[in-house]
Amino acid sequence: MFKLFSLLHYLSLKLGLVDLSANFLVILVKRISKNNRRKVLVLGKPVFNEDVKGLISEGNKLDYLLLPKFFLDRYIEKYVSFHKKLNDANYWPLMANSPERAKLRKKIERVFKILLDKLNFDCILAGNFVYKSHQELFIAAKAINIPIFVIYKEGMIPPDRFHLSKERLYGTKKSFASMIFVYNKHIASMLSGAKIPGIKKNNLEIVGIPRFDLILKSEKKVSKRKSLKKIALFFFSEKNKSKYLVDSSENLEEYEKRLYEFQKWFFDYASLNKDIELIIKTKTSASELNQISKYLKNLGYKNSFNNIKVESKKTSIEVIEESDIIAGYSSTTLLEALLCGKPIIEPDLTDLEKIGSFNYFENNANISNRIISKNSLFELLDSFKSQIKFPDNDLVEKSLKPLIYQFDGNSSRRVESKIIRFLEGGKNE
Repeated sequence: MFKLFSLLHYLSLKLGLVDLSANFLVILVKRISKNNRRKVLVLGKPVFNEDVKGLISEGNKLDYLLLPKFFLDRYIEKYVSFHKKLNDANYWPLMANSPERAKLRKKIERVFKILLDKLNFDCILAGNFVYKSHQELFIAAKAINIPIFVIYKEGMIPPDRFHLSKERLYGTKKSFASMIFVYNKHIASMLSGAKIPGIKKNNLEIVGIPRFDLILKSEKKVSKRKSLKKIALFFFSEKNKSKYLVDSSENLEEYEKRLYEFQKWFFDYASLNKDIELIIKTKTSASELNQISKYLKNLGYKNSFNNIKVESKKTSIEVIEESDIIAGYSSTTLLEALLCGKPIIEPDLTDLEKIGSFNYFENNANISNRIISKNSLFELLDSFKSQIKFPDNDLVEKSLKPLIYQFDGNSSRRVESKIIRFLEGGKNE
C-alpha cells in the first residue's frame, strides 16, 4: 500500500493537484509510537530515524508520526525549474530573490495546512535545519507558532577541524528551528560561533546521541573470534571528507589519494581471500548508491566476487553487530562500533597533518587500528586474533565522552523532557 500511495502522491503532484497530493501525504504518514500524548511530526531520514527510535524506546513520552523527507523533495522538483542545481548549501543564495520561491512557498503553505488539520500535531522534529526541502515548510510552521525541533545529526568531525567547518558548512545557511539538540559541546560551540541567522546560544541544547542509548544501557560485550569472518567497510567519499577536513595549506591531492587507496585495499584483500566476507555499508540515497556503483566499476570489481556485497537497507548497528571488524573514517559508525566492543580500522594520516588532527582519537591512538599501507592492512587482517586492538571499555569511555556528552544512556530522555517543557510554555528565554 505504501508504494501505491507513494505513486498516487507523485502523480497528483505531477498534475499540479497540490491539495490531493497533501491528502496522500496524510495517508503516507506512519504512526511509529503508541501513546496518546502530544504529537510530533517527524521528517524522517534513515540515520535520523535511528535517533527517533531511541526517543521511542528510551523516552516514550511523545507520539511520533513519520513522514519520509523525500516526499517533500518532490515539491522542490515540481515547482523549481532549476532544482537540479539546488542543494542545501545554495538554497538561499539561489532562491532568496527568485520569483519561483513565492510560488513554492504558496504551495508548501497549503500542504502544511492540510497536514496540520488532518494530523493535528503539536510540533515538528527533523534531523537538520539546512535541508532545501524543509525551508519553506519551516517558515510556514513558524508563521503560526508550530515549534520546530532539530536533532542535529551532523557536525561530528574531529574537534581540531571545527575552525575549517564554520565557513564551509554554514556560510550560506539559515535556521528556523525553535530548538536545536546537538551531540556535544564542540558542535554547540561551532554552531553558536558560526553566526547563522536564527541560531543563538539559548536555542542550542547539548543532549548526547539518542540512538546510542540502547547500546550504552546494554551489557558490554566483546566478540573475539578465533578467525576473521566478516569485515564491514562504511563507504565514504574522499572528496566529501576533504571539503570540511582539509585546509588549503595541506596536501589535498595526497589526502584524497590516501583515502581512496584505504578503501581499495579492503577490496583487494577480499578478492584474494574468498573466505572473508566484505560488506560495503552505504546510505540508501540514489546518489550514494550510484557513487558506490561507479567506484566498484572503476576498481574493476563485478558481480563475480560473491564475497563482496553492498548493503544499503540494514541499519549501521545491524551491520556492526554481525561483523568482526569495522573500517571507516571520521564517522559516528566508528563510535558505535567501539561501544559495541568491535575493533575499528582507520587510515593513518598523521604525516599529512599540519593544523591539528584529522582523527577523532588523536590523544588515544591505542583505541583504533591505524593503517598506512596495503601491506600493513594485510598483515593486520591475516593476524586478526594476535595483532588486532580490541577496544578497552575504560579507554572507550575516556575517548568518547567528549564526543557523545554523557555515558548515562539518557540522551533520549533529555530530548523529550526539553521538548515537553517547551510545549508546555517553559521556552528558552
